[in-house]
Amino acid sequence: SERGEIVETSPSLNPQAGPRLFISAKTSGKVDGYVFRLFSSGYTLCGKAESGPTMHQGWQGLSFDLAALPNGTYFYQIQAMNAGAPSGKPRPGKLCIIR
Repeated sequence: SERGEIVETSPSLNPQAGPRLFISAKTSGKVDGYVFRLFSSGYTLCGKAESGPTMHQGWQGLSFDLAALPNGTYFYQIQAMNAGAPSGKPRPGKLCIIR
């Protein structure tokens, strides 16, 4: 079967306020996992998370720990993984953290 990729993303809450970051990602088909990268407004990598739960086609809820990050604007990329390799292009997004 054809492997999916992430076709759309959105912060589930924007601005984010708690110790966890919630992102929604829409997949075009089954994916084995994803790689999430978070960047500061100066495009410095602030964090990276990888996960392996199989996701099926449609919207998926993802969450990440961001307790150590200060208030501000951040940019992110989420990329699907299949058989240990990137699947499709990384999908970007922007969010604001306010505590």
